[in-house]
Amino acid sequence: MKFFLNRYLICLLIIFVYFPVAENGSPKPTSSLSFIVSIQMNRLHICTGVLITDKIVLTAGHCLSGIKDLESLTIQPNYDDTIHSPADQNKRYGARNKTVHPNMKQLNHDIGLIELNEKVAEVNGVKALPLSNLTNDEIHEDDFLIMAAWGYTRNWKFTTKLSLAQIKLLENKKCVKRFKVRPGNEIICAMSYHTKICRGDGGAPIFRYDPLTGEKEVIGLLIYATIHCKADMFIAVQVSSNYDWIKNSIEYTNE
Repeated sequence: MKFFLNRYLICLLIIFVYFPVAENGSPKPTSSLSFIVSIQMNRLHICTGVLITDKIVLTAGHCLSGIKDLESLTIQPNYDDTIHSPADQNKRYGARNKTVHPNMKQLNHDIGLIELNEKVAEVNGVKALPLSNLTNDEIHEDDFLIMAAWGYTRNWKFTTKLSLAQIKLLENKKCVKRFKVRPGNEIICAMSYHTKICRGDGGAPIFRYDPLTGEKEVIGLLIYATIHCKADMFIAVQVSSNYDWIKNSIEYTNE
């Protein structure tokens, strides 16, 4: 019965996720998931991220660790659930700075931030997503969890449409067995219903959604799965275990 109700709720979410489009001809987000962003190198998608302030993007640290040329790094906000072609006129934002957690090589700290060169929320109506400080033990079994990402499909074709997946949390020992790693309690072990994890999904936010109030908060970011586009189980970095570092980094950029 609980599974049926969850399936029913996700259908409602998808049905009501869209809003009116145009205002004075300028690009406006048409989705209630406007906080999702495409992280791009030379205008080509490499990872998914989430806007957590009007000019700060949160994503997986490994998405940023190898980038040395900030001029080639751009962010496309989610105007209409679509990644537009490199020649498209939809506004992209440049990166003023990027930073990764000093202990990024540990799975529980595979997290990074991008500071944009200008604010996007106030100008284009793109809304930031609040951070959650909840631990795994504080997330209830019947909480409604969603992951949103752009990425490749199982036949290795890139999809320009944003994909949604309902998420279920698992015991960490299941990820230990599947991936031969030993994550601590600060790691989220999870699976997605009817959706496979693939290239380009890295950094995808997992957010808790209240269908009654519409409130959302990000609890984790996808960081690890198999590379063959067949994975339904994955590891996510927990926002709460990096909460202080994120907040301190944001305060530093505001100085």
